[in-house]
Amino acid sequence: MGAYVKNVIDNLRSVLGELVEIREGLIRLIIPNLAKYTQGKRLEPRWAPVFYNPLTTTSRDLDTLVVEAYRNIYNPKARLCDLLSATGVRGLRYLVESRVERVTLNDVDERAYKLMKANALLNEVEDRVAIYNLDANLLLNILVRKRQRFDIIDIDPFGTPVPFIDSALRTVKDGGMLSVTATDLAPLLGVKSSACLRKYQALSMNTSFSREIAVRILMGYVCRQAAKYELAIIPAFSYSLSHVIRIHILVKRGATRANESLKRMGYVRYCRNCGYRDLVEEYPIVSSKACPRCPHETSIAGPLWVGSLWDSEFVDEVRQVYRERVYLHNKCLSNLLRTIYRESRAPPLYYSTKELSRILGVREVSPKELVKRLRNRGLFACRTHFDTKGFKTNAALDTINDLVLSIVEGDRRAA
Repeated sequence: MGAYVKNVIDNLRSVLGELVEIREGLIRLIIPNLAKYTQGKRLEPRWAPVFYNPLTTTSRDLDTLVVEAYRNIYNPKARLCDLLSATGVRGLRYLVESRVERVTLNDVDERAYKLMKANALLNEVEDRVAIYNLDANLLLNILVRKRQRFDIIDIDPFGTPVPFIDSALRTVKDGGMLSVTATDLAPLLGVKSSACLRKYQALSMNTSFSREIAVRILMGYVCRQAAKYELAIIPAFSYSLSHVIRIHILVKRGATRANESLKRMGYVRYCRNCGYRDLVEEYPIVSSKACPRCPHETSIAGPLWVGSLWDSEFVDEVRQVYRERVYLHNKCLSNLLRTIYRESRAPPLYYSTKELSRILGVREVSPKELVKRLRNRGLFACRTHFDTKGFKTNAALDTINDLVLSIVEGDRRAA
């Protein structure tokens, strides 16, 4: 560490308190000492003067792969804006690991601004980084008035991304990528449905497959906002990890394309009595709530995105980037990418073995065994990354139920 950088970091201690140096991916990072911000044994990173959450490292690892995949396929000279940067960890990793040409970092908190500058110096990339200390929407509005747009805009807030979507859509280039995080899972998962209606103008639903519904609500919200500006969205890569929902979408200009995107809007119908579920490609209203399988009425969630959540070719490129990034290899990320690869080719809306056992009134079966039995019948089936007990299949619900009962009966006889 050079004398100048050391002096900059020493001066930060008067503002931020005790600091430590860590490594994440290929970058070095100065952050507040998180050991000072705990509740019992639980870390509370939001109490630190500048936010850094070590529990979302896997998410950032994955996103560096996604950004490099975009760069490989679409634009090797991509320029990126990390809109809500905090320590600058995301933007700096995109610069060093994903090899984007230039990164803009921004945070409204002056302490974060100073820390970002120190971290850029620490990694010797200050000549390829623009750093701002502005309200996020103000920054984007200033830049778009100057006709400065970005190939990639990353929105990673604490909570909902809704306040930043409009400005980002107007600032991303035609063919660019918008990467969006939501951590307000209670509204999106249907635990606080009124909050979801306020923020996303959509009905959420608390079910066994709520995580997929949540991703579709977020994507549907972005689709509707994009349509106002005659922009279309094309999903590239999506996932849900722990308390994070993340979507990466391409943005294309044109009223005709925007109209086509809106055709991928619709609703989820779910019967709480028999477990039937489907996606209805009808927007702005759904014509029927009747369950096609039993006399009960279905519950409705939406409007939301009913199209695919992934571009399977893009997922292939993400996996190829991962193969080349030996320093990132670990069991968690390998399993996640393998599961998403299979899921990107699967029908929508997953089932849960826990839910099936409840409806059928039998003990819970192994999802691994159930997927195996479905494949043995020549049907498509795979696990889902959304839920360890979840799976996706093109089998009819009656077929799934018959197999569950068959497994339970076989185990009973064997006992």
